Amino acid sequence: MTDNFQAEQVISTNPSIFRFNGGSFLTADELASTSEWPADLSAATERVIQRDQRIFFRFRWSVSGLLVPLLDDANQWHLQVFFEKMGGGEIDLGSYSIANLNFVQRSGHVYTHTMIFPPNAIDDGVYDVVAVIRFRDSRNRPGPIAAFAELGKITVYED
Repeated sequence: MTDNFQAEQVISTNPSIFRFNGGSFLTADELASTSEWPADLSAATERVIQRDQRIFFRFRWSVSGLLVPLLDDANQWHLQVFFEKMGGGEIDLGSYSIANLNFVQRSGHVYTHTMIFPPNAIDDGVYDVVAVIRFRDSRNRPGPIAAFAELGKITVYED
């Protein structure tokens, strides 16, 4: 499952001054089936995940423009993944779903990060998955950049 980030930034509307670009995607380990059904039924396997599989959530984004080298290198990117359970509310996955990365003062620098959710971290259910990136200053205050990607629904089940 992939999606491009929808971003809002209040630094500049001119892309040569500042531009945010990126996307995210979710994959799961496809383990050998423990039942009589084959493990890979269709392309839908990215959206149908067994509880005993690891789930990988990958972020990839960049910022470019003349202002990038002028921003404080003590700033950070705050990454978070939300799994909202249909009929049951949002689930808390603790440290598995949150990460902070240092800001790099180089225009065009490509950031990548992978969050790994271990087997059995997510209960049975249908979830709406959203990834969020927020820019924070050196005192952890929200900065002028925020982005999200809606990855749609997945189902997690016990085989």
